[in-house]
Amino acid sequence: MAEITELRDFRKQGRTLDSVAELFKVNRTTVLRWEKGEVPIPIKRLGLIVDATGISRERLRPDIFGHHEVAQ
Repeated sequence: MAEITELRDFRKQGRTLDSVAELFKVNRTTVLRWEKGEVPIPIKRLGLIVDATGISRERLRPDIFGHHEVAQ
């Protein structure tokens, strides 16, 4: 998975790692692992994160929601 710089940028806009983890209902290590692209964000958390950050689900999970070309 690719690094999600927008997620890190969201956190660095005056938020602490702990406050973001609390907002997303996960622990702080999980937030860091998502930012670094080490683990994918679970589908069940996407709505909450999209609503809180404004980052698109396509950017958060391009493996599922990214641009796919249709075969002709």
